[in-house]
Amino acid sequence: MSRSLTPTRTLWGSSDGQGPDPHPIHHRRPTGDPVHHRRRSREHKGRKPLNRSPLLLTPAEAAERLHISDKTLRRLRQQGHIRYVAITDRKIRYRPEDCDAYVANRIREDHQCPSTSRKTRPSTSTTSNIVVGDFTARRARKRSARRKG
Repeated sequence: MSRSLTPTRTLWGSSDGQGPDPHPIHHRRPTGDPVHHRRRSREHKGRKPLNRSPLLLTPAEAAERLHISDKTLRRLRQQGHIRYVAITDRKIRYRPEDCDAYVANRIREDHQCPSTSRKTRPSTSTTSNIVVGDFTARRARKRSARRKG
């Protein structure tokens, strides 16, 4: 049971001639009733579509994968520590293998701390030609010279 729809877009009134059209941009059923179009429900309003590509990660997904914040990921990208894909000037994506490569480059071996390691002798002599002066004695000599003079 399908009904055909006839568009009415008159500026001065409805197509049946009975006064101004209350819905000038809506379609009308043959009976004259306006057709109300369904709107998206409020729960979908403002939502961005999910990234369906398994090849590229959004900055939020890459940051979550690396267990860092979005801001830290942005700083790493700006400093050149992690590779990225520039879709446009403002749209940045990350390949999963680039995230894995960043982690692989950050692996460090546990080394003994230099401050607690075995002490070695200095390679050069530590003697210097600097003479440390006794300022108190110097001041006392100046004061005694003033009293005499």
